[in-house]
Amino acid sequence: MQPTNITLADSNIINGGIETIVIAKENKGIHTVNLNIKDGSIIGAANNKQTIYASASAQGAGSATQNLNLSVADSTIYSDVLALSESENSAGTTTNVNMNVARSYWEGNAYTLNSGDKAGSDLDINLSDSSVWKGKVSGAGDASVSLQNGSVWNVTGSSTVDALAVILSFKRQYG
Repeated sequence: MQPTNITLADSNIINGGIETIVIAKENKGIHTVNLNIKDGSIIGAANNKQTIYASASAQGAGSATQNLNLSVADSTIYSDVLALSESENSAGTTTNVNMNVARSYWEGNAYTLNSGDKAGSDLDINLSDSSVWKGKVSGAGDASVSLQNGSVWNVTGSSTVDALAVILSFKRQYG
């Protein structure tokens, strides 16, 4: 299946949510969505957070994989990000969310949820170029956070991450 590409440039979504879902039932399903939010876009509002939701679900002999590649550049999002996998006596489900935030402000929480013994969720968050994130990470899946080039994570509650990378760069000054 070809990936689905969605670009929001200089756009506003104040109400509603963004959902990417694959349901495999008895079959095998792999779905990839590339969501680009850029050029001054605003998703949600400070008092009206939205949810960006990625989900994989399978039953019986089926297996499902949902990949969400979320890129936020030069924009503001007030949104929770949720990676959900549900497995009902299935071969397995996986939801992968790769989030890259550059020169942007993000206010919201990141969650990984697994339902069933063969369900797995992965969440990779990369902030770069002086981005700011105000929120927390929680859930039963795997999560990693990377802060680069002056980016800041203002942790608002108890957070659990499997990996935290803070990448600093220094310029040598001669004088």
